[in-house]
Amino acid sequence: MISLVKVFSYGFTSLYAASKEYYPLRLLGDWLYGIGSFLPDRLLKVTVPDTVSTYNTQFLAGDTDYEIPAGFIASCIYSWSWVGVTVFSFAYGWLGRYLQTIIYRHLYKMFWFPFLYAAVAQAWCDFFASGDPRIFLQANFCVLISLFLLLVFCMKISTNKNWSSKAFEAKP
Repeated sequence: MISLVKVFSYGFTSLYAASKEYYPLRLLGDWLYGIGSFLPDRLLKVTVPDTVSTYNTQFLAGDTDYEIPAGFIASCIYSWSWVGVTVFSFAYGWLGRYLQTIIYRHLYKMFWFPFLYAAVAQAWCDFFASGDPRIFLQANFCVLISLFLLLVFCMKISTNKNWSSKAFEAKP
């Protein structure tokens, strides 16, 4: 049981490091760095700066070969200090509730919406655990691309007027 707790305790230690160390504010730059991490380094000669996880690891363990994710709250502190915790927490909660309401409202109207509901919920939880946009984007790349393709190409196909929640009812 203790080893299981140690696996999930990095968010608390990261929060401690974020509140005790001195560092320049990241100001949402991690989202740009996360998107930039998909660019091929050898072809474009682009160097992506260190992410919030790299700084978090340096504060917690020094220079190592691995990274310790910061967690959502510590990432908010690294980005905009304590104002960031307030702003991002409200935005994260509001956007999550908005997505949940929209998807749940149409859950049985289109046959692929249950997949969308489960994929968004899983990705939403992943971001809260890691807090690093680069980790989030790379870990959920297939899910995000699949969702984008579903929304772009399948929206017109799935909005058939004959399709409704009656399709899920048992027929005698």
